[in-house]
Amino acid sequence: MADKPELQRLLREPVLARSHARTSLISRGFKDAQKLLVRLGIAPGVDDAQVHFDHGLMSHASGNHEEATSYWRNAAGLGHARAQFFLGLMYRRGEGVPQTDEQAAVWWRRAAEQGQPDAQVGLGSLYEHGEGVPANDVEALFWYLKAADQGDAIAQSIMGLRYERGRGVPIDYSRALDWYLKAAAQGDTHAQAQLSLFYDFPWQFGNIVPLDSHKALGWLLEAAKHGNAKAQWRLAYKYLHGIDVPQIEVEAAFWYRKAADQGDKDAQYELGKLYAAGEGVTKDGVQAVYWFRKAAEQGHADAQCELGWHYEASNGVRRSYTDAESWYRRAAEQGHAEAQHSLGLLYAKGKGVPQSYEEAQTWFRRAADQGHKEATQDLGRRFRQWDESSMAW
Repeated sequence: MADKPELQRLLREPVLARSHARTSLISRGFKDAQKLLVRLGIAPGVDDAQVHFDHGLMSHASGNHEEATSYWRNAAGLGHARAQFFLGLMYRRGEGVPQTDEQAAVWWRRAAEQGQPDAQVGLGSLYEHGEGVPANDVEALFWYLKAADQGDAIAQSIMGLRYERGRGVPIDYSRALDWYLKAAAQGDTHAQAQLSLFYDFPWQFGNIVPLDSHKALGWLLEAAKHGNAKAQWRLAYKYLHGIDVPQIEVEAAFWYRKAADQGDKDAQYELGKLYAAGEGVTKDGVQAVYWFRKAAEQGHADAQCELGWHYEASNGVRRSYTDAESWYRRAAEQGHAEAQHSLGLLYAKGKGVPQSYEEAQTWFRRAADQGHKEATQDLGRRFRQWDESSMAW
């Protein structure tokens, strides 16, 4: 299934990153043209929407967002669909104008009604999340489908996800597969990553395709090589455990780092484990703590527990029972059994917290209720000790 950061990219901000990259690429192509226009004394005419649009690209490339917005507003007023899209994008991002989703919706609608696919996807996103317009999933689906039918890869990937998850449409893995194939053929990495799951775990998707490890790996490699963080994480896992590829810990570390550098918390945690164990990398407690912290700060419970242990054990970081308690607690409150047990031990020993056998019992019990064997043993043992020596304690 798609990871949460990927879902946010697809469902919440589906056009911004691509549009920014596209704007930068196009704008660089106009830098020399801008110099030529200046030398020739050519300025955009009152009715020349394309020239206004091109000047907007050049202004944006030079970092003058206010001027770019002015040019795009002129072109948009003359009905230039891409200028309307870019003007909406400026409102969405608050570049050169005050940020307002309402105005983004106005201009994206005008462009979308002219068939501009980026605007159609953007407008669909606004309707899906009720930003600048009332939430309306029917409208969202309408605009996503409009863009997908025009061949827009992001929209096709969104339609694949919607049919996979049953978002506004009945679950239909065959249709999901069709949309993913169309998007993947255009290089959409989310679609490529999802296709790898269809072939790796066909029973999760109605067995509409046979198990095919070769195809699964092929799509996974494509997605990973082109920067999909979750695909990089999965590829690293395969290399670490020798699944469909040779077991090569160095390759696992390479791909975990690729994903970790993009902020993927699961990869950050796994990379921290490699540094802690010296697998695929030189053993380094400091680096382990660095990556555990990165993941822990994003709410990764396993990483929070590991970081708590490193503070308690003085491994890669100066010992601090206060910090250990803080990180154990964050994980424990998420239901992490090992962290609950460790937090109970800190209370029993009075390290980093005031000694409290009542609190220790509370955390031991929570861990024990999840089947944590040591917590169960400590709960029974310490109950007996406390009952027998409660007056002394």
